[in-house]
Order: sequence, then structure tokens, then C-alpha cells
Amino acid sequence: MRGQNRSDRQYELERSFLERAKSLLHVCYGKIEFISEQTDRPDAAFLTTEGRLVGIEIVEVDDESLREYFGRMREVQPALFEQLDRIEKGEELNSRPLKKKRVEQGNDCIFKKSKQKYDLYNDYMKNLEKIYEEIYDKKYELHGKEKHGIELILLAHSEFVSNEDDRFETYLCSWTNYHFSVSDCPYSKVIFTSGLTREAKIVFDKTNPNKNRPVLDKEKEKGSTMVRLNAIPADGKPYNIKDQLFNPPVPPSSKKRR
Repeated sequence: MRGQNRSDRQYELERSFLERAKSLLHVCYGKIEFISEQTDRPDAAFLTTEGRLVGIEIVEVDDESLREYFGRMREVQPALFEQLDRIEKGEELNSRPLKKKRVEQGNDCIFKKSKQKYDLYNDYMKNLEKIYEEIYDKKYELHGKEKHGIELILLAHSEFVSNEDDRFETYLCSWTNYHFSVSDCPYSKVIFTSGLTREAKIVFDKTNPNKNRPVLDKEKEKGSTMVRLNAIPADGKPYNIKDQLFNPPVPPSSKKRR
């Protein structure tokens, strides 16, 4: 059931993260059936055709102040609407982006907040045991199938870390696996989803841990700069997008468009 302290917005966000991971979950577990009533402690759960119950706990790994900064779009709406007016009138465009901020992405950027979910593991497993007993008779025993156990996985999500670039594949992925491995992560798997690619990848599997410390690369520890572009022409006219990438963002405004 949904917790009383959870907002509808938070629930919808978590469902969107979960949606991005469904294809990968089917690859890992075959045909699955989600338990629609299970939305908290843990955040989701599904059944496999073999009779296994798998719970999913979801964690957002981004810094909260970073999410708030890029989420405050009202303060840059005047600049956006002014840019749209300029495009319509064929006037010279503002070459500054709406938002721009340096995003720190050290080798523990996925692990750091995910580790806070370790202490919840035992309680959530107990909850899953109760759920399994309640649904087993209806789903499996009547069909002569045996129980195939309970599993709890972690779904870590970021809006700012890509899981398809070279840095992720050759650096961040191995470090993330290492951190979860040496910290004795209780979850059977950790799946990472990215808002930039809308793809999901396994970054830790308890059956295949990696306790060999990767080599630290100072260049790859620097992270990246995230930019939310201002409006650009859609009529095929030449426009140098690099100006927005390298310029500072528009100043925030408290003005409202009439």
C-alpha cells in the first residue's frame, strides 16, 4: 500500500523510473507480473512465473539542491517567452541558456545515497515475506507450483548521470560495482536508470561482486556541466548552439508573463 507520507508526485516519479527498468527486468526474470497494490516499503514488487517474489526499492541519487535548481523553471520563464517572441519576429536571439550548473560526479555518485537504503533491507524483506504468504495460495499453490523464494533489488535513478557514455562504461560502472561489493550490499542487484538516456543497466549483482579497487582517474572525477538550453529556431535557419553551451545562464526573474 502507499505510505501516508508519500506525495502523488513522488509516486508518479518512482513509477516513471520503474517504467524505464521494465525491459531489463524482463531480460533478468522473464515474464513478470507486478503487484499493483505494492507501492511502499518496498516501492514495488512483482512475481515471476516460477513463483518468485521480487521487491524493488527506489532511490534518487542526485543532490537535492541540484534537482531543485533545474526544477525551478518559473524563474526563467520570462527569458524563455522573450526568446520565443524574438524567434517569431526574426530578431537576434539571446545566446544564454536557461540553466547551467556544474554537476559533481565522483566515483561514488551512485553509491553514496544508495547506501542509505541498507538499513531498510531487513524490514522490507519481512514485509515481502508477509506479502508472499498472502498471495501464494491464490497465485501458485492452486497450480501445484512451489515457492521459489524472495528477493529484494535496488533501483537507483539519476537525472544527470548518463549510463551510455564512455565515462560510465569504462569508469563509473566499475567503481559503482566495487563500492557496493566491498560494503556488503544486502540487495541482490542494483539497477541504475538515467533520465538522460531513459535506459537501465545493472551496476551490481551479488552473484558477481567486484572487490578489486579500480584505478582512480582525476580527470574522470571532475563530473560534467549540465545545461538546459533556451529556445532555438525550428525553421532550419543557421544557429550556433555552442554559444548557449559556453555562456552563463540567464539571470533568474520574479516577473510573471501577462
